[in-house]
Amino acid sequence: MHSTIRILIVDDHPFFRQGVRFFLETVSDFSVLGEADTGEEGMRLMKALENESSLPVVLMDLQMPGLCGIETIWQMRERWTDLRILVLTSSEEDDAVRKAMKAGAA
Repeated sequence: MHSTIRILIVDDHPFFRQGVRFFLETVSDFSVLGEADTGEEGMRLMKALENESSLPVVLMDLQMPGLCGIETIWQMRERWTDLRILVLTSSEEDDAVRKAMKAGAA
């Protein structure tokens, strides 16, 4: 059986989000369900999607205004324990990556 990977992009840079979305939509196995520019918006979108048949994979930026990526990861993983979150970041700080993984990111 063929399964489509459903994706939610959470990043505060619109051009980056659009570029990632454009690339992912060229792959037939991927379906981008939405984009969020803040952690708060990412949480709202996840709540709207939580009753669907499967949770999306979240592509998460770490450095965003308001609710940062690491705190958003903590909150998402607390509510949706099976959620898969992948970090997309330009940060070169090892500490940020460690914190994201400790919060539950892959």
